[in-house]
Amino acid sequence: MSRNHVSLLSEYREKLQQQRYNPVVVHNYCRNAEQFLSYLTGRKIGLKAVIPETVSQFLRLAARRFRVRHGRAPASKWISIPRSGIQGLLKLALRCWPPEPPATSAGEALCRDVCKEYGTWLREERGLADASINALLWEAHNFCAWYGGRGGTAGFKELGSHDVDAYFETRAPGLRRKSLTDVAERLRSFLRHLYRAHLVVDLASRVSAPSLYAYETIPSILGEDQIAAVLQSAEKDRSPLGLRDYAILRLLATYGLRVGEIAGLKLNDIDWRAETLNVRHSKTGTHTLLPLTEPVGEALIQYLRHGRP
Repeated sequence: MSRNHVSLLSEYREKLQQQRYNPVVVHNYCRNAEQFLSYLTGRKIGLKAVIPETVSQFLRLAARRFRVRHGRAPASKWISIPRSGIQGLLKLALRCWPPEPPATSAGEALCRDVCKEYGTWLREERGLADASINALLWEAHNFCAWYGGRGGTAGFKELGSHDVDAYFETRAPGLRRKSLTDVAERLRSFLRHLYRAHLVVDLASRVSAPSLYAYETIPSILGEDQIAAVLQSAEKDRSPLGLRDYAILRLLATYGLRVGEIAGLKLNDIDWRAETLNVRHSKTGTHTLLPLTEPVGEALIQYLRHGRP
């Protein structure tokens, strides 16, 4: 193999390890990739000249070698290992694999060119990570395919806000608000690129997305089983901090107190003989006398005796 192939294999192995592939998988992928590169060298085929049929020819050869070596045909799933290893190598070396089939129309060719320029801009000008670029490009390709399917064969000259609204409606079913917001942001990014390329008017501002609120994905209420599991887990921590946390959780679970009401509790708010708890309401300034339940009282005693400074 050439020095470039050795360097490529080393980079491929490092990338697989960074992605936390199993060591056995890394070994198998790299071994098959190395055999494929040797196959290309023997036939004087450059990496840029590789087509899907080249990979298929190598896999057929590998299956014959397996049959000769083991005296039987490989299992039906065996071929997936060398194929995955080779495809991963080609994606790393060529960026785009498998290659796109020839464009069937001038509009499709224009869309491909625009998406290619968009990807270059995202990578070189904005310096985004590969995962972000892939997500943005997927939305761009999907939008172009959808627009072409609606008869947009003349490029983007006739693209309007009604098309943007219609596309967003096709993407909305089954998506949550967070996912819809992500779709809107990716679509805005592509529309801004079309505007920079002087292909359309500025349509990015026409894309509306649902509002998101801080912590909205956190459930507002826990079930009894969930509360019991939290208390059981917290009770195991007998450190001073753990005793404090368990007492706070008991107060929250039993009385539903606010954070300020718990923080404002004082020793003289607890009447151990009468078994009552005096709570000052931080919002209204009023007081409420609550019965001191045994679990709450026990948690407070443990904290006061063994946790409180």
